[in-house]
Amino acid sequence: MKKLVTYSALLLLGLSLTMSCSKKDEAQPSLVGSWKFSSITFSQCTNPTNNGTETCTQTANECGVITFTSTTWSYYQTPTGAPPIAESGTYSLSGSSVTLSGSTSITGTYTYSISGSTLTISQTNSSTGCKETITMTKV
Repeated sequence: MKKLVTYSALLLLGLSLTMSCSKKDEAQPSLVGSWKFSSITFSQCTNPTNNGTETCTQTANECGVITFTSTTWSYYQTPTGAPPIAESGTYSLSGSSVTLSGSTSITGTYTYSISGSTLTISQTNSSTGCKETITMTKV
């Protein structure tokens, strides 16, 4: 569960940074709103034992929620048995990429897509070599 909390916090922060509403990116649906973490999939890892999927079936606050405005993001999570996590920053969009910034370790550029009420973001973790794909549902 601690691994899920850590990864969901990192990925949600990354996701929150990757999503935004931009006049230059009208082809993508709007990221503005709140998104609940659903799952994270690790694939193509340097160490194949790290491949797999973790799913969160708890409440939104326990799984984590990222909220996007037109220029900023904020993430909040209250994992069971651990201190709350609160992060925030700004983001920018370019095509299907979102660049997150803020006072967190989750800064960088991510690929994102929205299909209906599902947001998917992904990146390759330079430390593990894993492609990390996070799925979120609009709240």
